Amino acid sequence: MPALQITLLGTPTVYIGENPIFQESHTKAQALLYYLVTSGRTHYRNELASLFWPDVPDVQALKNLRNILPVLRARIGEHLLVTRHTVTFNRYTSYRLDVEMFESLLGVAPSQANTDALWEAAALYNDDFLNGFYVRNAPLFEEWMLLKRQRLRDLFIDVLQTLATRHLQQQDCHAVLKATRRLLSMAPWHENGHQQQMQALVGLGQPSAALAQYTICCRILAAEFNVAPNEETTRIYQQIKTASFGPATDLSLLDAVPPAAPVSHAGQDDPTAVKPASAGASPAVSAGTPPPALNADGTLLAVPDTPSTIRLESLATRRHLHGLSGHTAAITALSFSPTDHILASADADGMVRLWDATSGMLLATLVGHTDAVTALSFSPTGQILASAGSDQTVLLWDTSDGTPCFTLQGHMHPVVHVVFVPDGTRLVSIDTNHVVRLWHVTAHHNFSLYALSLNA
Repeated sequence: MPALQITLLGTPTVYIGENPIFQESHTKAQALLYYLVTSGRTHYRNELASLFWPDVPDVQALKNLRNILPVLRARIGEHLLVTRHTVTFNRYTSYRLDVEMFESLLGVAPSQANTDALWEAAALYNDDFLNGFYVRNAPLFEEWMLLKRQRLRDLFIDVLQTLATRHLQQQDCHAVLKATRRLLSMAPWHENGHQQQMQALVGLGQPSAALAQYTICCRILAAEFNVAPNEETTRIYQQIKTASFGPATDLSLLDAVPPAAPVSHAGQDDPTAVKPASAGASPAVSAGTPPPALNADGTLLAVPDTPSTIRLESLATRRHLHGLSGHTAAITALSFSPTDHILASADADGMVRLWDATSGMLLATLVGHTDAVTALSFSPTGQILASAGSDQTVLLWDTSDGTPCFTLQGHMHPVVHVVFVPDGTRLVSIDTNHVVRLWHVTAHHNFSLYALSLNA
């Protein structure tokens, strides 16, 4: 029999070879397999019957168990050992279980594991244990699942914290940024993670982003716990603020020059003119629910589900794929990369996140805005993401690793729209005062203001 492939970190899947063994979802047969394979021991039938049917008489509960055991055994064969009194997952067969691999890589504790093993464990943790899985009328199983989920989540946070600490000691700021971005996407309140990310940003020559990170930390701690940052976080902030830094970016800004009045052509409009919004009609700053986003080949649709979650739908199969959670504020913008299945999302707290839309995995959390992000745009190659917001800035990000490239400054009002032109040589940004700025993209993705400003 081919190897059994079981993924429980994230949306659960079970395959034998390339074939999924569960076409339906959220059944007690599935739940029983997840419990058996994760617990790693033999279970008495009475115990399993009570776990899944606690509110029915023992005789009926045992009958229910007898009904689903043949169904499960028919699907996984020799991987399930059943006797008159016990049920066991057979660990002497060929199988792969991501939870087991994750825990074995860490050994006794993350602090005792080597750094390569920690990164390998981090790559396995796609999302929380059995994310989105629920079985009706099984409160004891639900309680076990939630406890297991929290334990693995805490272990993963410990992994990321250990990685950030080690790489900070080695002055590998890119690795620190990678670890802390993942850490803060899982635990936005983790103050030590904010401290380490601030230090990494300074090490990468981005003190303004480090100061913005402190503002985000303050906002989150106030919202979650009604407390201010501790003395160490504030000390790092003050040290960054009072230090003497060079220019934050290699950006060369030219003063915005109002264009000459357009030439009037009797009876016709100039098709080349850039027309500002009509006077007295200021665009709103991210009001209401953002529109859905469609990927380049028209197969994936991203739709705001709740104010802070996203639903991914396959238009090819007309099936729900993933629920994306992680934002702590209302989602304000969505955009797909034109070259792959990377989805960017932004929220009212200024957080931008990159997702792998095929797996639902969070790839990076982009921290830099100090207010709501109101617009997103990928470059034609998908290499650069532009995010614009109420903090009057446009930030450029390298999508390969989520690192910031440039901060485009010059708008005096919230920026509500940003878009690359189709050939990728220019970027257009528009603010609520109808000012349009055209940024010229030079070699190596440097940006300079292209001397265009339209103000109604």
